[in-house]
Amino acid sequence: MKHCNTWQYGKLFWFRALLRCASPWLDEGVPEVGQRVVYCSDYGLAGVVKFVGATEFSDGHDWVGIMLDKPRGKNDGRVKDKQYFTCPPNHGLFMRAKVLLPEEAVPDRAEQSQ
Repeated sequence: MKHCNTWQYGKLFWFRALLRCASPWLDEGVPEVGQRVVYCSDYGLAGVVKFVGATEFSDGHDWVGIMLDKPRGKNDGRVKDKQYFTCPPNHGLFMRAKVLLPEEAVPDRAEQSQ
């Protein structure tokens, strides 16, 4: 049996933790339009859900369109000439629900938004 050292094991543990956050939508379901969410791996990446559903840019999965609080996004709610929602330039971002958390589940974020 091959052994891995503690450093490698720790790195693997945290890598898996980042990939599988404690999202309530990890296995099924999606956040609601209008709900505030944050990205599991970067709590500074937060905003309001503006779109949930299938898209033309990717088959097979529902996407969550978010209007970010800060201009850290990739679009204005439009992808490949299709407008899914409207927001200021660079405030729009599409993510899978399983990498999102409700803002109220993150104590620091919930306090900031009050």
